[in-house]
Amino acid sequence: MAYFRKLPSGKWQATVRTTDGRKITRTDPLKTVVKKWATDTEAAIARGKWRDPRKTHMTVGQWFDTWLPVHRVEAETERANEGSWRLHLKNTFQDIELDDLTKVEVEAWVKERIDAGIGHAAIRRALNLLKAGIEAAVDNEYVDKNVARKVQPPAGVNGPPEWFEPHEVVAIVKEMRKRGWEAMAVMTSVMVWSGLRWGEAAALNIEDIDFDRNTVSITHTLTQGGKDKDYPKNDASVGEVPCPSWVIAEIRELVGERTTGRLFTTRRQARNLSGGNWRRDWDDVLLAAKVSPYHPHVCRHTCASWLVQAGVPLYEVKRQLRHASIQTTERYAHLSPELHDPVRGAWEGLAHQWRTAGHQIPENNP
Repeated sequence: MAYFRKLPSGKWQATVRTTDGRKITRTDPLKTVVKKWATDTEAAIARGKWRDPRKTHMTVGQWFDTWLPVHRVEAETERANEGSWRLHLKNTFQDIELDDLTKVEVEAWVKERIDAGIGHAAIRRALNLLKAGIEAAVDNEYVDKNVARKVQPPAGVNGPPEWFEPHEVVAIVKEMRKRGWEAMAVMTSVMVWSGLRWGEAAALNIEDIDFDRNTVSITHTLTQGGKDKDYPKNDASVGEVPCPSWVIAEIRELVGERTTGRLFTTRRQARNLSGGNWRRDWDDVLLAAKVSPYHPHVCRHTCASWLVQAGVPLYEVKRQLRHASIQTTERYAHLSPELHDPVRGAWEGLAHQWRTAGHQIPENNP
């Protein structure tokens, strides 16, 4: 119930309580003005439509400048969020007022990104950030609803994963050794043959290598900034995977007499690797080796692609790469040499039935 009083100045003041118990007031020389304000405000509060006038006219850019620094996420996610905002969202949305943003504008942004050839994963990541940011604005009563909540991300993936041909890997490793970068060459072999992510390979300690059983244990990872993270990407990422004996032999030669400590470090100061510095060296090597300029993560795709082409069942590939879902592994299914065998086998059986029934079907083309 609104409360009215006449101030010593002669003006009238109305006081209304919000649902969380806060008092809000309006002062005016005319009592009719404050009474109307109190009635309208109480009705808006009852409908859940009231917002603090101090929070109106805030742009999406102003809100994200406020929200992103206090949004609690891991360092790697924080870096990715900053990149998504700066590269994909800022130019389009920064000057639009939160109140004026519409679902149609967000959908138009998704289409524009797709038409521009931006990767589907990057669009989905940026869209999820926008949804989370607007949802936080709703929670803080800057807007009534999240207009981006039901906007659909691009469907599916951009296509089959990229992967290196064997001769390309040979050229890459050869160029690294030509430069005297033996540790980088061995690390590349580990990623290509065992399917480790860059952060997992960079975080390996000598103690993680079982030289007798030819296996590698993944228990933690390294961030792009070179910081240890005590847990890998997900629960499925933890585990032990086999590594070819020739790669284990390379590791043994690399570590020499050492029995503990980080397996791969910077060349000069023996510190944790930095993703940015490692990537610059990687790009230089690929350019000099005249091979496809792929991201280091393509080493992991290469491992899966080679295994599938060699006839390894998808379930075993899933276990090797430690995918959380078989659906991720199925991205490589098209490379299987036996992919269409069940269909061809069914055709053969059906063709036999047709011939038995008197239909003319050539023997070599059922």
